[in-house]
Order: sequence, then structure tokens, then C-alpha cells
Amino acid sequence: MTGSVAIGLEAIKSPQALRALWQTSTAAGSFFTSWSWLGTWLELLPRPESAQLLTVTKGTQRGFALLFARQVRRHRLLNVQQLHFNSTGDPELDSIFIEHNGFAGLDADPTIWEHVEAWFLNDQPQADELVIPGLEETKGFAAGGALKQRRDVPAFRLALKETRAQGSVEAALSRNSRQQLRRAKRAYGPLSLEVADTPERALGYFEALKALHIRSWTRRGKPHAFRHPFFETFHRALIARGVAAGSVRLICVTAGGEPIGYLYNFRHGGTECAYQSGFEDSDPEARPGYVCHALAIENAAEAGVEVYDFLAGANRLKQSFASETYMMSWATLTRPTASLRASAALGATARAIKSRLQR
Repeated sequence: MTGSVAIGLEAIKSPQALRALWQTSTAAGSFFTSWSWLGTWLELLPRPESAQLLTVTKGTQRGFALLFARQVRRHRLLNVQQLHFNSTGDPELDSIFIEHNGFAGLDADPTIWEHVEAWFLNDQPQADELVIPGLEETKGFAAGGALKQRRDVPAFRLALKETRAQGSVEAALSRNSRQQLRRAKRAYGPLSLEVADTPERALGYFEALKALHIRSWTRRGKPHAFRHPFFETFHRALIARGVAAGSVRLICVTAGGEPIGYLYNFRHGGTECAYQSGFEDSDPEARPGYVCHALAIENAAEAGVEVYDFLAGANRLKQSFASETYMMSWATLTRPTASLRASAALGATARAIKSRLQR
């Protein structure tokens, strides 16, 4: 993109006007910045009218995002006024875990964030912090004057060109992983992949995924994705709307007619994101996750999808399949006042002490 950059913040006249604005923009951006995701989320919020529209114009392109203001108390001393980018700051309402965040209607452009930082520092004096979750490659923040906190999480994706050329996902795997996948497939016997073609069937798959997901994560003593009620409320609404368009994909993989796992994926702009899953993993020797994703990857490759994205979070499965590792960042820009500098330093010290105590 070329040309000057203009950033503005304005009140939202109505959800209908916002929907029309999003739907007339280009398809650039990710599924997480599409109206399917953000529109569903906005309509379910208890106070959707508190949202503001953030616009960025660069050259001939115009992008859109939602901004929410929230006041928080930090270290029992400071009241901090935050702006949240495509998020609210409420853990319950943000439990849907946005990734590939950004502006709808704009292609990925790290230099945009330099202008966003300048806008925050120069044009939003009432705000102390700008919080941006789930942003890929925040290199554009490096040169600005705001204090910066970032939590970087590795993420993984697979380019499907080789998978398509070879006709099998196994071509992308290491020798050891390839042998393990072939062994798992043989142990399961005849395999089948089905994609729900109606909202009713998709919601049935989602319910089965939920049961397997909770069982698996609880057994391992880890918090599961369904612990916040809003998570399920949001996704049931998203599934009901998105299945017909083909962007929301509930997948069931069976072996000998019996389900071994469910995947909840999003397909948008040449990328399929593996968002959530539930596997029949009570047998420690079985590898249902590997088998289910292998079949889903081959299905995506056959459909002409370019990238299968495992999103943020590291585990052996993602690392085995991925052809690329990248970073997803949860970033906070803070106005560099004396009190907020001191608060940031205190927070950094507390985190360092906690880290040492946990060793």
C-alpha cells in the first residue's frame, strides 16, 4: 500500500450500519477480523453500544476495527484507562481468544502499527494504555515512544503446496513422524472424514467435541476452553451462522464408524485455522489428534486451501506438521508518564521474583 495514513475514532450509529460497512469492505484480513467473528461477538456483548469504530485509511484502502474503553486498578494505587482493540478487557467476554487480530479490509502491514502507536500517544490523551491481543508480528511497534509489554507465543502453520503436489500430508513430515502417523492409521483401520453440512449437525459435532475436550483437559489437570460460559454462547451463535457460508467447519473423523475426534476449523482467504478440538484419547498409545489433523489437512489441500494454521500454542503435534513457526503477540502500549513508568517497573520486578520462585 502507498500514500499517507489517516486514523480516526467515531461513534457507531447502529449495528446495521456497522455490518454494511464491514461487508462492503474487501475480504482482506483474517477470519477473526471478519464480520462473521466480530459481528457475532458484538451482538452478544452485554453493552455493544460501548464500542467505538476505529478506522485507518492508507492509500486506496480503508480498514476497520472495534475499540472498547475500560478502567482498571493497577497495584491498588493507579486507576488506568485502557483502550482494547477488538477486545473488551473482560476475561469472560474475551475468552473466545482472538488471534490474527488487525483491521478488517487491510492486508497485513506491520508499518500500520507505527501509525496506530502515534495516534494513541498524540490523539488519545485520556487513555493510558492500548491493549492489542493476538497480533501477528508486531514489528511495527519497535520505533515508537510508548512503553511496551509483549507476551509472545509461538504459533505454527503448514504451507499446503507440497501436500497438494505429493497427494499426502505425510510428505511434509519427518521420517519419525511419518512412521508414527502411518502406524496410527493402520491401527485405526478404515478412516472417514465428514464435514457438517447443516447448522444442526455442526452443533451436534460441537457438543461431542466439548465433552471430549473437557474430559481430556480435566484429566491432565489443565483449564479447558469451556470454563467461561460466554465461550460456548458465542460459538453456538457463530456455528449457526457460519456453516452455510462454508467458513465455519465442524469436522468428525471416524474409524470403523466410531468417532475418534472432532475439529472446529475456520476457512477464510486461502487459510484454514485449526481453532479447537476434542479427541477420544483415553488410550495413551493411540494418536487421534495426529490422524484427525492429517485427514483435515489433506481435505483442505484438495480444496485448494494454501495454508493450514494451527494458531498459537506449542505442542508436539503442531511442531510435527508445521513448515513454519511464527509469533503471536499480546501487546500493551503504555503512555510514558512517570507514574506509569514506575508501575511498569514494579510489575516487571514482581514477575521476575515470581519467575525465580517457581524455578
